[in-house]
Amino acid sequence: MTQQRRAGGGIDRLPSGRYRVRIVTPDGRRLSLGTYPTKRAADTAYARSITDQADGKPAVPSAVTTPTLREYAPAWIDARLTNKGEPLRPRVRDLYASQLRLHILPNLGSLRLAKLTTAVEDGLISANPCTIQGAGIEPSEERPIPTVEQVYMIANTIDERMRCL
Repeated sequence: MTQQRRAGGGIDRLPSGRYRVRIVTPDGRRLSLGTYPTKRAADTAYARSITDQADGKPAVPSAVTTPTLREYAPAWIDARLTNKGEPLRPRVRDLYASQLRLHILPNLGSLRLAKLTTAVEDGLISANPCTIQGAGIEPSEERPIPTVEQVYMIANTIDERMRCL
């Protein structure tokens, strides 16, 4: 994903080839104005939003160009990378797809992305309760497996009743 940094926001090129326009509102929030098929359309939307902000008009995402969550979710899973920058493993992809299909899309799938906000951004809670420290880190070392000789040595040192274990 390439980014064009600007003082009041920016334009990102998504893996799908579309361009996402984001701005920074006067109160410091980052707001996505939607996605556009061409860079020219994205530049126009960005310039229009900056002009509107200068005129005192609130920044409003374009509901027409913003995809629904149901449209965006498969591309999000495809573009998702691990902390190491690697593609998701098949089991994780399946888990994400299943969680989306069973729990998220039935309730939120028809909403446009521009309409989705989180409780953290709205100031209703101070931190995201879904963030689990260390959840994205997979231990790299394998568990030690005793050799046959070590198993016999352990078995000989324990109580006679427990030896069968």
